[in-house]
Order: sequence, then C-alpha cells, then structure tokens
Amino acid sequence: MTTTAAAPDRPNRVTSSFTELSRAVRESGLLARTTGFYLTLLAALGLALVAIVAGVVALGSSWWQLALAAALGVVMTQLAFVAHEAAHRQVFTSGPANDRLGRVLANAVVGISYSWWTVKHSRHHANPNKAGADPDIAEGVVSFLPEHAARARGIGGKGELQRTRTGNVRIRAEPARTAQPLAVPIEFVAIVDEGRAEDVPRRG
Repeated sequence: MTTTAAAPDRPNRVTSSFTELSRAVRESGLLARTTGFYLTLLAALGLALVAIVAGVVALGSSWWQLALAAALGVVMTQLAFVAHEAAHRQVFTSGPANDRLGRVLANAVVGISYSWWTVKHSRHHANPNKAGADPDIAEGVVSFLPEHAARARGIGGKGELQRTRTGNVRIRAEPARTAQPLAVPIEFVAIVDEGRAEDVPRRG
C-alpha cells in the first residue's frame, strides 16, 4: 500500500503580507513609545494653560475673553488627546503610570470621568461602527445611521433628508421661525453605504 505525504498548507497571502508589514513596522521603530514627545507636549500645554488663566485675570470684563475661551478649548482638546493616548498605554511603558496620567488629565484638568470614558471606549474598540453595540455611533446630536437621521429635527422645526451624489445622506434641520437670535439652520450629515442610500425615506 502506497502512502503519499500530505501537501503542505499554502500560506495565506493576506496573512503573510500583514505579518511582513507588522515585522517591518516593528523593526523600523514606528511602534516605539515616544515618552519624550509627550512630556514636551504636556509642558507646552501646561504653559499655555497658565498663560490663558493669566490672560483671563488680566483682561477682566472684556470681549477678548471669547478669544481666550477658544484658545482654552484647543488646549483642553489636546490634553484630552494625551489622556486618550495614556489610556492606550502609549505614553509610558508602565500601565499604572499611564492610568495615573490619564486620570489626572481627564478628571482633574479636562473634567471628564476617566473610568466612564475607558469603559465606553473599550466598547467602541470591541465593536467598531457596529450599530447597537458601538456607543460612539449611538443616536445623538450627530447622526451616523440613516434611521437616526430620519428622526432628526431642527430646533422647534422640521427635518428634511436629501441624498447626495456620493451616496451620503444630508439632513437639513430648519428651526422654527422665531425672534431668537440663535435660531439658524443646522445641517447634520449621516454617512451611509452607497447601496443603502436609496432606501432612506425622504422627510419633509
């Protein structure tokens, strides 16, 4: 009785390509933590924050406070990004050190619960862009799903769905006609698959 050796499994080209790319990225040092960069960034943001606070005190009652408020928004956003990187263990090699930095920046500086955000962000990474499971695309001010966009309304007004040539759905929310100075048209955009764009109902 003649036996033949089993043919070796053919390597998966996609898996092999990813393995080669991953090895090249690691060998190039692209995944190495850049702690020095983050410490420099934090120092610069800290100085900017101190300067803004000093400006608020110096200006007193002035319309220029609005400019400082805009600058403060930029600084706070950058600090929140650093907290995000710390949560992903990208700032320090130590996990506890990253957590401590993230807690200080989020809770004490930016004003957002670090523990709440990490749970929410973990759910996002476990189910990215999956309806009903990813909290980052849940129904809110901005619509990411056609069914959410179809329910969108303006400030005391009505909404209208419009399909674009690119397959996106644009919602124009017209506010009620009132004397309120902030009653301006608001547009929300929901990105949908091009094939599903035709299935979205129009609302007037």
